[in-house]
Amino acid sequence: MISIALVLFNLLVFLATHWKMQEDNPQRGEVRAHILLLAASHADINVPDRVREVVDTFKRQHPDTWSQAQASNRDIADAWDARMRLIDDPAKLQDEMDSLAEQYVAMTGDSLVDKYAFIPAHPRALAYLTANFLHGGWLHLIGNMWFLWLAGAILEDTWGRLIYPAFYLIAGAAALQFHAWFNPGSLTPTLGASGAVAALMGAFLVRFPTSKIEVALVLGLRSITNLALGKESGSTRRHTGCYRSGCFQKFFRERFLRRVPAWRIGFMWAGYFWRADGPDASLYGA
Repeated sequence: MISIALVLFNLLVFLATHWKMQEDNPQRGEVRAHILLLAASHADINVPDRVREVVDTFKRQHPDTWSQAQASNRDIADAWDARMRLIDDPAKLQDEMDSLAEQYVAMTGDSLVDKYAFIPAHPRALAYLTANFLHGGWLHLIGNMWFLWLAGAILEDTWGRLIYPAFYLIAGAAALQFHAWFNPGSLTPTLGASGAVAALMGAFLVRFPTSKIEVALVLGLRSITNLALGKESGSTRRHTGCYRSGCFQKFFRERFLRRVPAWRIGFMWAGYFWRADGPDASLYGA
């Protein structure tokens, strides 16, 4: 079955990438934090072009945090920060910034996340596919695969082995595009099959509106807080956006597909996605 194959493939990719990602991310995060602290604390330092985008994006998206980092009386972040406060020589501070920039670029070049996850500020065609098979942790993987099996196995029997995997992959790419629309210019990598699975759930609702699947819903403290305050994160928009996309695509197929030749539908969908991702769409403005 295609659903079983998708679950196993996601599991194999996770086992092959998880520990490498867990090893890389903390080190790169620390170097990135030091670049930001040094740039905020010393406005006269020249930020190398290869990391300037990181600094400018952070300043634009987190102005309050940037102002706090610029304050001379802020708390010391770590031992490195304490050491930097003792240096007054501009040349030594510039050497430190150049060294951090080289480390960051080297780590980024070797990072699986930067190569294969989806980054809204720098979308790559391959990432629209590969990002859907990367997961950040066991709970992320298990949750997605659980709901993929619940909704996907039934839809696979209904649609067949051609339409079902095509729908899954297109929905995953659409979810990433929804995320890019709501987070233009973001440098934060996005990964996971959540968008594709959400689309399957939306399609399942349209195809089987009276069917019920009883599940236990486990929410973390952050999710409960966001729901109570009415907040919607970028990840939530990606899930709900593709959930609606799944409902629309299923409704479209049920009401319209049977009346139009399949080859014509293929050209229509290709045109739709080209317009959404093409050069006329201003999705990645500063």
